[in-house]
Amino acid sequence: MAESENSTQSSYKRLKPKEFLKISAWILKFVYRINPKFASLYTGATILKRLSDIVNTVIMAQLVDSLVKAVQSKAFPLETVYYYLALIFGFNLIQTILELTTTWSWNSLSVTGRPGLRREFYKKINSLGIQTLEQPEINNHIHRADMYLGDIFNYLDRTIEMIASLVRFVALTIIISSFFPLFIPVVIGSAIPYFIFDKKQRSNLYKFINENTENQRKAGNTAGDLASSTYLQEIHLTQAFDFLDRKFWGFHDWYTKAWIKILTKWRVGISSLSVLSDLVIIICTAKVFTDAFQQLISVGTLLFRYRILNQFQDSIQSIFRGSNDLSEQAIRIFDVYYIFNATPAFPEGNTPLEKLEQGPAIELRNISFKYPNAESLVVENLSLKIKSGEKIAIVGPNGAGKTTIVKLICKLYRVTKGKILINNGDLADIYVVDWHKNLGVLFQDYNTYSQLTVKENIVIGNSDKPVNEDELVAASKHADAYDFIDKFPFKFDQVLGEKYKNGIRPSTGQWQKLAIARFFYRNAPLVIFDEPTASIDAVSEYNIFNKIYEFFENKTVIIISHRFSTVRNADRIIVLKDGQITEEGSHSELMKKNGQYAQAFLLQAEGYATEKIDTLSM
Repeated sequence: MAESENSTQSSYKRLKPKEFLKISAWILKFVYRINPKFASLYTGATILKRLSDIVNTVIMAQLVDSLVKAVQSKAFPLETVYYYLALIFGFNLIQTILELTTTWSWNSLSVTGRPGLRREFYKKINSLGIQTLEQPEINNHIHRADMYLGDIFNYLDRTIEMIASLVRFVALTIIISSFFPLFIPVVIGSAIPYFIFDKKQRSNLYKFINENTENQRKAGNTAGDLASSTYLQEIHLTQAFDFLDRKFWGFHDWYTKAWIKILTKWRVGISSLSVLSDLVIIICTAKVFTDAFQQLISVGTLLFRYRILNQFQDSIQSIFRGSNDLSEQAIRIFDVYYIFNATPAFPEGNTPLEKLEQGPAIELRNISFKYPNAESLVVENLSLKIKSGEKIAIVGPNGAGKTTIVKLICKLYRVTKGKILINNGDLADIYVVDWHKNLGVLFQDYNTYSQLTVKENIVIGNSDKPVNEDELVAASKHADAYDFIDKFPFKFDQVLGEKYKNGIRPSTGQWQKLAIARFFYRNAPLVIFDEPTASIDAVSEYNIFNKIYEFFENKTVIIISHRFSTVRNADRIIVLKDGQITEEGSHSELMKKNGQYAQAFLLQAEGYATEKIDTLSM
């Protein structure tokens, strides 16, 4: 990881200036890389806008002095009038151009940059790997990073404003040093208490937000469940709405009250401290007016100095306030920075692997594995060899380690001990993207893309190649999905979400068949099905498995299932218990052993027989 977990948990209370500058530099570089033209244009125009107040003050001071002299001399040449009118017109024109430039460049930067930023974010999360993403603290970082991702552009805006304010501050300091140098340290000193108090209260607020991130996640998930048409069915039937509503509202009611209490203390405090800076300005302004009454300076100079002093105060406050704003946002954006600089839990490998023509040989050699933050091993010292093109089934009770083995073979996790060999090459060294190109995996929790059409839901299984209509239809038939697809109003162009125009909602079994079709279409050298037919009727299940064994003839196939009828035709059946292989062999071999597999098979067969008798007697 970019930082240790302990340091990131307390980042809200000890973000050092060096870290603050590092985050600022990273954001500037990041956004400028997304759109350098608009970012540069906005920066330049903003700085010039900040300096325009000084230019305007100079023009107005000279104009006032010219008017005073004209009144005193009772003569005012027309060329002087035209000169100042032209000067004011030119200044206003430049102001308009600068305003137009900043607005246009900022809007263009935001419109083009925000989707690019979102894309970079999900690409980064994708690159971290499942083993990293299942860590609770990483999920807290991702949750906060997702909340504050849009703040990057606000941070950029404030950073550029800060740069412009610093340029303006330097210019004003040079001007004031020529007539009232003592004013500079006095104004800066009077603003320091405001700066310190403001910074502390911001830190307190973010500490509060940080410490309640996980509760916010829980409340957010609860609200999502209450707004989900899928979840509402069970919620209504179990009358759980009020219970979940109390979970959500109880937290947010407490959270909002605590947040307002912190905010009130903050705002009252800074309002009180700002009076000190105002008193200093009044004293200095009195000095300027005294000089004017004593005729030590002209009326135009009085106006010039008065406005410059106020601009200097505004400049100091802008810098201090902007610094605290940036510090506060930097604390929030630290989570974005952290995620973008995070690294996967294990290296992705650098050995290339071409797309295999036939199924790979796989060897698990004395592997052990435990999940992150877990104490006990799920798989311990397990060895298994799978031949190229072999069809094996893995069975066993829940928690035996079946899905874990699949995830290790997929390189979603790295073994704690031992090795996994692919065609005698260490899987740890194989480039993960190349390896995934050779996989077709259907987990129990398969994806359903309700915003996509039937065709898109299937061809996404092999989206790198042009759509092959014949293979698309064949895949749907192999998955026993073609008949119901043909009944949809728009056939393969049917959108599969009822929340979209002309969309429909497929049944759970139909969704599972579409997911299976996706992996027939992918036609990968290594095919893994983890409980692929849990929601499918027995007839369809029988047809699909016959197609699996036939279609993937030269491919390596791994099937995980609790239904023994689906695995009996496998070349070899592996029986797992507590992360260990207890039996292996063909169906007939295991039945002859009369061990764990045979007993479970007969028990399940007895249940089917009883069900059949009950059905016939109805």
